[in-house]
Amino acid sequence: MNDPFIREFIFDEEQQETLLEKLKEKEPEMQRAGVYNSERGSFTSETRTCDHIPFDYLEFPDISLELGDLALELRPQLTEILFRQYEFIRYEGNSGQTFKAHTDDNEEASGHGRFLTSVTMVDKSEDMRGGLLKVWTPDGREFIVDLDPFETIIFPAYYWHEATPVLNGRRVVLISWAERKCCLLYTSDAADERSSV
Repeated sequence: MNDPFIREFIFDEEQQETLLEKLKEKEPEMQRAGVYNSERGSFTSETRTCDHIPFDYLEFPDISLELGDLALELRPQLTEILFRQYEFIRYEGNSGQTFKAHTDDNEEASGHGRFLTSVTMVDKSEDMRGGLLKVWTPDGREFIVDLDPFETIIFPAYYWHEATPVLNGRRVVLISWAERKCCLLYTSDAADERSSV
């Protein structure tokens, strides 16, 4: 098996500024993030205590391409994928916000059509404590990842992962998932509903 994930700095200064501007625009609209299952739909849960705002991936076609290129380094066989379902997720230390261990899909990507998960650190306060990304591979290895600003990690969406509680300060990440291009037939309403997974 190849490396369990790939992490790199892939966005240039202009792309970083664009993301920061979009975050500034969208942050006032952030709401409590939910989780999703087929029986209950989207609902709030103590397993996910953070705020988020989804937005249209078509606003950032160049960022989708950068993520796709990085993904091909990890999984060269996934040539027909596109990163979409963007959202900013904010974790703050005033209440130890977290997203406990979870997966974003199953190994066949039959739950939500997600093959890969990407996480990019967009904003990280200097006084932040906690807020690490933990990733577990199917063979039981645990990786603890402390992303720097505008560093991106991509891993299979079926890997268990967790955002540990932010004990002080804040972190804001950009999340996106890779789906098969042929499967992108969802309406924007359906995509918004599924983004809260």
